[in-house]
Amino acid sequence: MIHPAAIVAVDDKPGELKTIIDALRQLDVACLPVLADGANVDLRAPLKGVRLVFFDINYLSGVVSETAMFEAAATVLMKVVAPDNGPFVLITWSSKSETHDRLMAHLARDVPEAPAPAVTGFLRKERFTAEGVGREGGQALRDEIKSVIASQPQVQALMGWELSAREAAGDVVCSLLELFTREQRFGAGYGDQFQQILSHIGASAVGAENVDMDRRGAMDEALVPILFDRLTHQLPDEDEEAVWTAALGAGAGNARAHGPRLNALSHIARNVGGTAPGDRGVVFAVPEGAGQRMAERVGVDLAAIAADFLNSLPEGRNKPGPPDMADVTARCRWVFIGTRAVCDQAQAKGAMRPVVLALEVPGSLKENGRGLRYNTHGAIELTPRFTLADAADESDRRLVVDWHWTTSFSKAELNTATVLYRIREPLISQLTTQMGVYATRPGIITYD
Repeated sequence: MIHPAAIVAVDDKPGELKTIIDALRQLDVACLPVLADGANVDLRAPLKGVRLVFFDINYLSGVVSETAMFEAAATVLMKVVAPDNGPFVLITWSSKSETHDRLMAHLARDVPEAPAPAVTGFLRKERFTAEGVGREGGQALRDEIKSVIASQPQVQALMGWELSAREAAGDVVCSLLELFTREQRFGAGYGDQFQQILSHIGASAVGAENVDMDRRGAMDEALVPILFDRLTHQLPDEDEEAVWTAALGAGAGNARAHGPRLNALSHIARNVGGTAPGDRGVVFAVPEGAGQRMAERVGVDLAAIAADFLNSLPEGRNKPGPPDMADVTARCRWVFIGTRAVCDQAQAKGAMRPVVLALEVPGSLKENGRGLRYNTHGAIELTPRFTLADAADESDRRLVVDWHWTTSFSKAELNTATVLYRIREPLISQLTTQMGVYATRPGIITYD
């Protein structure tokens, strides 16, 4: 695989593209020039992995409205930078800084499909066009880039962290290559041996009989722990320490308002491609409702199941009673969560898919107070509050998991089920561990 360009310059004038390329060359930095012709660019497809974009603003010849100019620029940007490109710095160059500001506002407000940069900056074109090259070149450009990124030390630190992760991955690959002699590597004559080694690594990680089901997954099992170790034991240099100090500041931060979104980032996967109902950590729904499916399965009323999850304390009452089912229906959603063992999931073992019934509730729901409340008996577990983009009413949600209500389904029984999202491995691992603790109540009697 050939790595994509990390720095790109976009313009409709070859001479001005050359100016940027020459200035970057003075910094020993490679840059991919992208020539635009109106709203068309000389690329086969939008790029991924770009981290710095130098971007002209006007791609239309003649006198045009500013809106038309901005729309053309938006089209060019989307043809250069892929939606899943990753974080990037966008530096426009123009004659007027206010034009940059209006373009950024237009992209943010009116072009939601345009990839959003991590940080933006403005470069005065006159400093680098033909008449300015002689007096300002690579060093001036370096200073300009530094000033843009320095305005957001958090972005600078995280983009540095991404580079560290890439270096750590390269270190892992180099460690594998060190199994071969220099003669073999310069002669490129070790392919068969390397194939045997990688196959052995994959088989050792997941078992020889399971490698063919997910070859990439087998290598992940073996190499990710090594990558984690390499990354966490990198020694930061003095400049990096200063960047992180500026990024984090002194003392603990307070971002409680972002808590549900941070929890979603950490614990909830919205991209559910390749998963199926009943898979480990997968949260899914069934047409009749997960609660109703469970009620029919065990022969009880849904209200009885709901009472094991929730209670209600109406105004004027001193003791809680059964939950208001109309309130439950309006504000909550019954779901199943797949609880397959890690090894069964990885190796596609077991004809049945073990699941637990859960109730997705508003994040504002509490253990006490008036109205609808969640129960706190020993079989109940609560996830952190998280945000779902498709929540119809209260955007903050959490799952109430009740280990009293576990069952298993065959794959055929889940043909009509719908995957909603996936609980990431750290959280589902914690939940299933708590299930084991609840089921076994470990402890012994000792006699001194």
